[in-house]
Amino acid sequence: MCPRCNVRLSPLKQGAMVSYVCSVCRGVLLKGEDLRAQFGDVARGVAEAATVYVPGMPSRACPTGCGTMRVREFAGPPKVHFEACPLCASLWFDRGEVGAIAAIMKRRAAERSVEARRESVAESLSLVGTLTANEWVEIKAELEAAVMEIGFDEGKPVT
Repeated sequence: MCPRCNVRLSPLKQGAMVSYVCSVCRGVLLKGEDLRAQFGDVARGVAEAATVYVPGMPSRACPTGCGTMRVREFAGPPKVHFEACPLCASLWFDRGEVGAIAAIMKRRAAERSVEARRESVAESLSLVGTLTANEWVEIKAELEAAVMEIGFDEGKPVT
């Protein structure tokens, strides 16, 4: 049963994985073993999300019927609150929370990529005077690729 609407959840099969969706509020239940299948590399961050107290947020029963779920916080920005059952490891996501977490992780991956390129270029620039013309061309291409990846337009602020 949906912990929010108290209606029967509908199974949604995706390959070998089954998630359960509420037809009213569009919340999603993932069983613990399906976390990696649904989130891939994001699963580690979701699994490590801190348990928090959110004033005014009601306690919800685990849809599997085994106990009360605890609120977890996935650090953003924005912060995303979802529920996790400490007994069966099921996770409940209200509508939009899965997409919000995926967007945060995509942004973090892009930031790590840009930072790695920045470090690579800084290392290369520390070799000034020892670089060949071809190495300078490679560095210029790397810088141009990094600028394109973050969507920088001259005269516009980088967000």
